[in-house]
Amino acid sequence: MDSETDMEPTAGCLDIGSLTSTLPVIPQNKLTDLYYLSGGGFGTVFKGKHSDWRTTVAVKCLKLDSPVIERERNCLLKEAEVLHKARFNYIIQIFGVCNEPRIFCIVTEFMSNGSLDRLLHEKDVYPVLAWPLRLRILYEIALGVNFLHNMNPPLVHHDLKTQNILLDGEFHVKIADFGLSKWRQLSVSRGSGSKPAEGTVIYMPPEEYEPSKSRRADVKHDMYSYAIIMWEVLSRQIPFKEVTNGIQIMFSVLRGLRPDTSLESLSADIPSRETLINLMTAGWNANPDERPSFQNCLIELEPMVRVFDEIEFLEAVLQIKKKKLRSQCCSAPAACQKGSEEETPSMPKDRPSQWTVSIYSSPTLRIKMTCVKRGFFVLFCFVLGCFVFLNLCMLSAGN
Repeated sequence: MDSETDMEPTAGCLDIGSLTSTLPVIPQNKLTDLYYLSGGGFGTVFKGKHSDWRTTVAVKCLKLDSPVIERERNCLLKEAEVLHKARFNYIIQIFGVCNEPRIFCIVTEFMSNGSLDRLLHEKDVYPVLAWPLRLRILYEIALGVNFLHNMNPPLVHHDLKTQNILLDGEFHVKIADFGLSKWRQLSVSRGSGSKPAEGTVIYMPPEEYEPSKSRRADVKHDMYSYAIIMWEVLSRQIPFKEVTNGIQIMFSVLRGLRPDTSLESLSADIPSRETLINLMTAGWNANPDERPSFQNCLIELEPMVRVFDEIEFLEAVLQIKKKKLRSQCCSAPAACQKGSEEETPSMPKDRPSQWTVSIYSSPTLRIKMTCVKRGFFVLFCFVLGCFVFLNLCMLSAGN
């Protein structure tokens, strides 16, 4: 446990020793075509383009009501540099930071398939998720977190949840929002004032909110969160959905309540069902010392994933790509109509004009505009054909 508990402190800067200035600083005017994706207590996320690199990026901005003091800004920069050093297949790649007086942004690669939360719970878009893909997702999450825990010093995610697990174009995992303790502290204290989402409480271990068992955050925190995610992936249900609010979730968890592992929630056709349930229940054990490490978790998961060949993974991905494309094509007019009725999300008042939300970035709007263009083209061809036909008739009558 000694090596596992040597974690980053929850307040102040990360104890990361001397850092080299390898983190690129990206000027604000290089980030163009910004399109609002989401917002919350931790800031606002945009899809955008780096004008020099000519590549799509994600921009996560911490909007500050007042300028941060120099020490806090240095902490943010040090945390971002640690993320920049965490290079691994299943970790989101950090390209750099935008470091302006009233705004601080982290620029990362853009994930076209959004979050795991959307994949699991938008069942109208993704009605079927094959078991090979679900197990691969669980395996890749464990690989990513295990990598963070094996950094020197080890890095605790401390906010592992399905919203922070992103998916690339082939639905491979990319873990995001790790190691941002100072970011979270400033977001809550200086941000918009919005309370942390109750959804985060779902993934918090009981020692986080039980004063008598208060302890410094360690890798066992992430294992509890991962066990809840395992249940969510296998059941495609929201954990503790029967509990009405965050306080009740905390109280219920302290009394020993955990997600249901019966056949009603976890179907009999889950591959290696009993092994997964055993791993899950060990992971959400009330005693942190009884929870397995991610290394031991991977030893259990690897044989399950190896059962499937590459074709089965490709078929699972192709299946949901087809469903997603059909859903977008069918819902494009409705989505555009809905978008026109909704108010555009508010933007920071002091942001330059290039940071305005671009409605033409919307994929549904592009689909609709393409359909309109095709309609005009068909109408033009029809009118032209009628004109030619009438001219031929007149020529024939003249002869």
